[in-house]
Amino acid sequence: MKAPPPRPGYRDYGLVAAAYPTVGQQIAMSDMQPSLRAAWNWLCHRIEEPLAAKEAKAIREGLMPPAIQRPDYSGLEPEVAKSLKEEYRQQCIERRKKIFELPIPVEWRPHLTGKDSEAERLGLKHDYQVINNYLSFKGLPELPAAILQSLVKNFITKGSKTKRKKFRRACDNMPIQVRSGEALRLRQDKTTDRWAQRRCNAEVNLPGVGWIAVFIPRAQMNYLMTPGNTVREGCTLTYEHGRWTASVKIIRRDVMHAGPGDGSVVGIDPGLASLATTSEGEVLKNPRNLKYAAARELALAIADLNPNKEEKEAFRTSVFRQDARQKRRVQTQCRQFAAMLSKKYDFIAVEANSGIALGVTSRYIGATKTLLDCLIHRCGTNRVREVESYHNSQTCSQCGYHDKKTWERKLGQRDQTCKCVSCGYTTDRDINAARNVKRRCAELLPAP
Repeated sequence: MKAPPPRPGYRDYGLVAAAYPTVGQQIAMSDMQPSLRAAWNWLCHRIEEPLAAKEAKAIREGLMPPAIQRPDYSGLEPEVAKSLKEEYRQQCIERRKKIFELPIPVEWRPHLTGKDSEAERLGLKHDYQVINNYLSFKGLPELPAAILQSLVKNFITKGSKTKRKKFRRACDNMPIQVRSGEALRLRQDKTTDRWAQRRCNAEVNLPGVGWIAVFIPRAQMNYLMTPGNTVREGCTLTYEHGRWTASVKIIRRDVMHAGPGDGSVVGIDPGLASLATTSEGEVLKNPRNLKYAAARELALAIADLNPNKEEKEAFRTSVFRQDARQKRRVQTQCRQFAAMLSKKYDFIAVEANSGIALGVTSRYIGATKTLLDCLIHRCGTNRVREVESYHNSQTCSQCGYHDKKTWERKLGQRDQTCKCVSCGYTTDRDINAARNVKRRCAELLPAP
């Protein structure tokens, strides 16, 4: 059942906290992983096997060409291999869509529940009983009903119909999620607590495991203690990079910060050398993140040279743990920058960035979305506008003359100052792009 939307004036707020389960709870959650992976893969097979039969029948009848062969990437340049992979992926997506549209009747697997379903054939009532029956047949431990119901719901709502479901490998950690029941409560000290649980101030509930201690920072704890804020039912436990994390949703009051009221507008151009540059010359610098990106690639290359598999995985896990810290550092920078902008300007325009300007493989595409989310969270959608990234960096903000060569980025140089060949206007190319974003936003705003 889908959760009802928050009442007017409130919004959902995701709260992620570090979890400190006991040894027994860790063993119980680890024992669930094989069953969760088997249940997910079984649901994937229920879709993929009839689809494969439909494709084979279409090939036999001459309605479709034979299956696409995966190209050989060995010995190719990285850019060439990357383009071939993208082309192969698009071909597979188009082929899958055509298979769904073919008018070929196939014997699809019956539904889990309902009329002529698998549950009716087995004499069962609920969908989770069907999955537990399969787990028992495979010799795996059964799972609680609430966890299996959430797994089926996630499978149904994850991705589109034509998108291939991803099978889970033995090394993949599945999130343990429930969508109902009491999710969070404040915690009291217990005599059996170890040092990790003594610092925890709350606990989340997971069926089959019990109440798990979590630590919530003071700022997020204030959201819990504010009158009117409530916690949605259900929670999610995830094991990643050697640590357990718990996430719940809080329905909190939507508080919007008012601007100065003078109608001021500012444009923001996201980038790599600087995470964001405003039309007024304010810069959110990014030197630490760039240095970390270079060190990260070197560390992963060193790890790949290690012949010992266990040491290699441990080294890579430590690198991924640093990734999480770096992500939190970028989020903190974006929150502080958004707080400063919301106090100084009435309207804030951000260049819509799909990742092309930053490079499709860049690790900092999420920084633009984080900054936009922080601005909307503080100011609302009325004060924050998203502007199309159409020649903002190649057009002079003074005279409007478009020249790609003049405003081209100078690779390997700190000074990115450019001069317009038409009017002689000289400025940094990022500030020039931010001014164009500001101008386009001002054109969209209603006249005072």
